[in-house]
Amino acid sequence: MGSNPKVSIIIPVYNVEQYLEDCLKSIIHQTLQDIEIICVNDGSTDNSLSILNKLSQYDNRIKIINQRNAGAGAARNKGISVANGEYIGFVDSDDIIAPEMYEFFYNKAIEVNADMVIMGEIETFVGDNIRFPLIEFEEQSKIMSLDSFIAIEYPEILQNVFLWNRIYSKKFWIDNHFQIPEERKFAEDVLICTQTSVLANRIGYIKGPYYWYRNQREDSLSYRLSKTSQKNDFIRAISETKEFLKSTDKYDYFARDFLTFSFHLFALLQRKITEYQSYKQFVSAMYDVLDFNDINIILSTWLKNDYFKLINNLKEKHYINCYLKNMIFRLLNLY
Repeated sequence: MGSNPKVSIIIPVYNVEQYLEDCLKSIIHQTLQDIEIICVNDGSTDNSLSILNKLSQYDNRIKIINQRNAGAGAARNKGISVANGEYIGFVDSDDIIAPEMYEFFYNKAIEVNADMVIMGEIETFVGDNIRFPLIEFEEQSKIMSLDSFIAIEYPEILQNVFLWNRIYSKKFWIDNHFQIPEERKFAEDVLICTQTSVLANRIGYIKGPYYWYRNQREDSLSYRLSKTSQKNDFIRAISETKEFLKSTDKYDYFARDFLTFSFHLFALLQRKITEYQSYKQFVSAMYDVLDFNDINIILSTWLKNDYFKLINNLKEKHYINCYLKNMIFRLLNLY
């Protein structure tokens, strides 16, 4: 491998000793060998660092960076800052990827001169007894050859906001001064994936699944969603993303798909809150993010049938709020 590999793969690592070796083996065995593997140890207190040190002795493509615990966003940003690759990609340290994934990503990027290449599908799996290789991939999925596109031609891309199912041109990333949000535990992907999707001049696409996402463990996303503070991270992410879209003057083009993603996840999250005050705060915060036009757009999607009561409750709040504002205005004008 030369000093400038084709792809830098960045893996934030925090207390994942049970899954880390399987993850790294799936990266080490990529059919695209000209890669660097940047593991950012985010203050792990288990045996994760020992596993990294052991594997790095057998593969000099593995680069280990140690930092105090600062979260996945900060770890990814640190990895980007030292990446030498033509393209950069991200893998979560408890997941597994297919051997051909980065070869397909890179080939598509070169074929269409893409700022970004995205994968259409992922797979989730349950349990801890996953071993590499997971399946025989050749017969399971094949690359789909599509022309390149931009987000405004395919706004559905805003319903797919995961850092780990795409690669980016390093030049595109640096030229636009992208920064992954830090100091949050959840939804750090939403803003950065929207920004990069909307600003990319050319996006390539491959048909998956080539990424296997482990969705059932105590510190996984589904477990973390029970914590209200992390739901507040979601509200912050949705608010920032809406502000970004409005700043581009393209909100009308993207609102339907942005709101479909946002409200669907909001509806799932609010179901997980059992304490009334926390529930009230979360719903009220989402109400503050949405305006009346947003709610009408949501009512025009498939979400209407699935979450009709929740949407109507928010719409009713807008009616009440508008009525109260109107009454206050009238009263002020009387004096």
